[in-house]
Amino acid sequence: MQYEICNGAPGLREAVVTTIRALPALFLPVLIVGGIHGGVFTPTEASVMAVFYAFVAGMFIYRTLTFAMLPGILARSAYLTAAVLLIVTMSSAFGWVLTIVQVPQTLSAWIISLGLNQLGFLFAVNLLLLAFGIFIEPLPGILVLVPILAPVAAALGIDPLHFAIIVIVNLTLGMITPPVGSLLFVTGL
Repeated sequence: MQYEICNGAPGLREAVVTTIRALPALFLPVLIVGGIHGGVFTPTEASVMAVFYAFVAGMFIYRTLTFAMLPGILARSAYLTAAVLLIVTMSSAFGWVLTIVQVPQTLSAWIISLGLNQLGFLFAVNLLLLAFGIFIEPLPGILVLVPILAPVAAALGIDPLHFAIIVIVNLTLGMITPPVGSLLFVTGL
C-alpha cells in the first residue's frame, strides 16, 4: 500500500472518491449496531456476521485479503483468544480465592464502620472497585462485590442505576491499569 504526503486538504473529487471507496468498510459498524438494535441477531451472532462481512469485503471488494493469508490470520486469532481466555480464567480464579478468604466482606464491613455519608461511601467504593478491577475481570468483580456493596448503597439511598454505572466504569478502568491491564494486553498484541 502506498501513502502520499498530503500538502493541505484534498480536493472535492479526491474526497468524494475516497469516501465512496470507504463506504463498504464504514457499513460494518452499521451492520453490527443496526443488527443488534433491530433485533436481527444477538451480540454473539453480530460478531460472526462482522467477521463474515469483513472477510467478504477484504476478499472481493478491496481485494487485500487472499486465501493464502487465512491460515496466518486464523492462527493469530486462536493465539489471541487463548491469551485473553487465560487472563479471564486466572481473574475468575483470583475472584474465587478472594471470596473464600472473605476479602470483599471484610473491606465492605470496614467501609460501613467508617460511617460515611453517600458521597464518602461512593468515593470509597470507587477506590475499592478500581483496586479490584486491576486484578480481576468485571464479571467476577461484579459477582463478588455487588451482592455485598449494593445493599449498603441502597441503605444509604443511592440510586441503583447510578451505583451500577459506578461499578461497571471502575471495574473496566481497572482493566486498562497495570500491572495486569488485560485490555492493554489485548490491544498491544
